[in-house]
Amino acid sequence: MIGHLMGCLSTETRERIPTFAEVASTPIGPPSKARSRSRSRQRKAHNVMIYPKEEGSSSEETKRMIQSKIIPSQIDVKVNNVKNIGKGGIIKKSPTSEDIDKLILEFQRKDENREKFEITRPKLKDPIIIILNVNEDLTKETFIEEHKDLNDELAEAYLIVRTSYKSRFGRNWIVSMNPEAFKLIIKKSRINLNWSRLTFKENFRILQCFKCARYGHTAVKCRNDEFGDGGVCLRCGTKGHKESECQAPPKCINCSLHNAKFRTTNNTDHSARSNLCKIRGKEIELLISRTYGQ
Repeated sequence: MIGHLMGCLSTETRERIPTFAEVASTPIGPPSKARSRSRSRQRKAHNVMIYPKEEGSSSEETKRMIQSKIIPSQIDVKVNNVKNIGKGGIIKKSPTSEDIDKLILEFQRKDENREKFEITRPKLKDPIIIILNVNEDLTKETFIEEHKDLNDELAEAYLIVRTSYKSRFGRNWIVSMNPEAFKLIIKKSRINLNWSRLTFKENFRILQCFKCARYGHTAVKCRNDEFGDGGVCLRCGTKGHKESECQAPPKCINCSLHNAKFRTTNNTDHSARSNLCKIRGKEIELLISRTYGQ
């Protein structure tokens, strides 16, 4: 389908995609030395979102309709990726802002597109950091004031405390800020708070379903009928037990299904929540692009 979107027609006969049970039961082999086709260099990306105006439409329906109306190769546009998002929408990723401009212009030229869909560039989110193990009992206002006073990088920052929660050695604070301030403070190894120099790191909130292991939704909103009788183990990729009870070797169900569907060679000997996961890495790249626009 992506091939069609990029203006390519394939004459190859598609093989049957294995079921979940078939993929999960396949033994883990040694990692392939061949370069995975899903591996890509980190590069800037630009996005545009398309939503249907009529409620009840699915992302797949939106994708099919837009693909039938806009052929990127005919307007000299590159599309790196298309991903389903909520409310029946899709998000398209292109390598340049000029590509996005051309897509928007082509979209708006056709009355049918404007009548049925809305197209917009995603509003970038503010970066978020987590400040670890704060021992002092502070109000949100004092917390922000102290950080601005003691860290030159944050003196003019627009800070918002999102939440805080107890940790083993104090409290962890989740703080968002404007991108300019983030670019300065993220270069530091520690952040100052009164007499303490605290550890902090960038904080990503990745939405992953604990029922089917896919991304973009939670278990409560999971529509995958295959897991109606119980969720999949995020460690080994099989059903019938919880991740906390699993004694089997790790096998990522997301990488396994991706390999079976797209003939990639992603390593699978990790859990579906591991930072080693190629599929999880792509979700992080998407989150970064929607946060920083690159």
